[in-house]
Amino acid sequence: KIKIVAVLAVVMLFGIFNVSLSPISAQNKGSPECRVKVPTSEIDARRSLRPTKEDHSDTLGILRVLVVRVGFPDIDTSSLTKEELESAVFTGKYSLNSYVKEVSENRAEITGKVLDGWYVMPENASYYGYDGDQDLYDFVVNGVIPIIDPEVDFNDFDRVILVLSGKWSGYGSIGKWTCRTDDGDDLKISWARINSSDISDQTTYYVLIHEFFHNLGRRHTGGMKNREGECEYCDDYETDEDARGDECYISEYWNKDVMGNEMTQISMRLKENLGWTNKDQILTVEKSSTVILTQREIQAEGIKAIKVFAEMENGYKKYYIFELFCPLGLFDSLLGNK
Repeated sequence: KIKIVAVLAVVMLFGIFNVSLSPISAQNKGSPECRVKVPTSEIDARRSLRPTKEDHSDTLGILRVLVVRVGFPDIDTSSLTKEELESAVFTGKYSLNSYVKEVSENRAEITGKVLDGWYVMPENASYYGYDGDQDLYDFVVNGVIPIIDPEVDFNDFDRVILVLSGKWSGYGSIGKWTCRTDDGDDLKISWARINSSDISDQTTYYVLIHEFFHNLGRRHTGGMKNREGECEYCDDYETDEDARGDECYISEYWNKDVMGNEMTQISMRLKENLGWTNKDQILTVEKSSTVILTQREIQAEGIKAIKVFAEMENGYKKYYIFELFCPLGLFDSLLGNK
């Protein structure tokens, strides 16, 4: 069971243990903090996190993005302007760039451009799977690249966002694909597909940001539910894709973050995986301890997450991670009191 006596996000946990908290006076410009006591002897080590990667070269610094509007002869393409896309991706208050800069604490930044005009495919939308199987890879390799290749030097971009007319399902490559273009036969580029309606008349851009984080190698953050639909645990979906017995199952989008079902920050575990946090702000707890935990949302000193060792698996250490989640910052504040 999990006992919570303050505002806390306990993310990516599978196990039976107690967490007790009591609020203390804030020490970082009025930010909320908690004391967290972790009785490690009660942790069920079968359900925990795999380790994070160390190579962050592809997720730090300038992330070069090309945005392309793609239309079809049988679907209207007049509803989305270049200026709207530039605002959604690069310059707007709730843009993709704004999200990346806040969540990474300015360790990463989106730059790039939106191509002029719509690139209309030669066939109607149904030819590309509009009413059925929507294979993004085939669409990119055999459809989009041949059309935009004369206008684009792909060496100038690491990621491409396709904005399609119509109502397509959002999709993002997990990391990069190897692509053959006029600019090279072995280019590594990530691809995302969204709808023009995901941008037009929107205040925030959940689908855009969600698919882009697939491009950064992130999967969905789901959670464990019982058969009555109540959430019992939260987990990083990429580490546990199998259902846990007859009574519980994994809901793929259950977590309250942008890789789950809310327009909020990603967890500290994913920030660590992307290289978007200071290592000294994630404390590894090796015995029962009391730790002052500060909120994750804004730039501040202090411990933002604690890792509790669970077990060794194939030579790697596995952990639980705790973090403090508050309605602060530009994006987490969208949840209000939820």
